[in-house]
Amino acid sequence: MSALDRARRLLDEPAPDVIPGQLAADVPARPAPVCDVPQPDHTGRIRPYPCGHRCSAHAPWALAGQPEPQPGPGLPDGAWTTPSPINDSRVHDARAVASGKRRSNPAAYRAAQAAVRPDQNGQS
Repeated sequence: MSALDRARRLLDEPAPDVIPGQLAADVPARPAPVCDVPQPDHTGRIRPYPCGHRCSAHAPWALAGQPEPQPGPGLPDGAWTTPSPINDSRVHDARAVASGKRRSNPAAYRAAQAAVRPDQNGQS
């Protein structure tokens, strides 16, 4: 039996019903967080803080004697569309393009050369 005949026979066989590694894993439900403070008087919902999961009675703002913080307005409207000051600080002038230190398309390169060296009038 040639290798080609063996390949044809293997391709003609139906696929197995269960392929190892193809089944969805049984993921156990994540347990509800509990307050990390070992005291019995827990109130309110559990929230994650840098110091660990805390209930409303043991949250950092409660231990500091502050009122519970109210939800804020969220991110400003243009939070992801605000241009970065790093991008605004990049200044590309005609000299950088004309010298070849700044990449550009050929038309912009010729226009920059003409702007920098008006005495040549586009002659090379």
